[in-house]
Amino acid sequence: MAEWSRNNRDSINERVARRVALKAQAIPPWADLQAIRAVYARAAELTTLTGVPHEVDHFYPLQSKVVCGLHTEANLQILTQAENISKLNRMPEDWAGLRQAKRNQTVAA
Repeated sequence: MAEWSRNNRDSINERVARRVALKAQAIPPWADLQAIRAVYARAAELTTLTGVPHEVDHFYPLQSKVVCGLHTEANLQILTQAENISKLNRMPEDWAGLRQAKRNQTVAA
């Protein structure tokens, strides 16, 4: 993955630019930008304190086939990187069931 990233900076830059544009379009005028920054700061703090990478995730994705969420503090949650990767672009209702199923598998094992 690291080698691919080095060799495909243009693809990565385009993806990042698209994500930034999506966020900019998804920020309503009433969004509390300080609260949003505080969520990102807390994720960085948790990463530093625990040594486990944490990321900010949107409960409702900014873009999906079903719904487009807003970039507001109410639509943000902090997840570990592993949780965020496993969540993919799922809605909270779908992801909650997936997390419960994984817990049940762990308990049964």
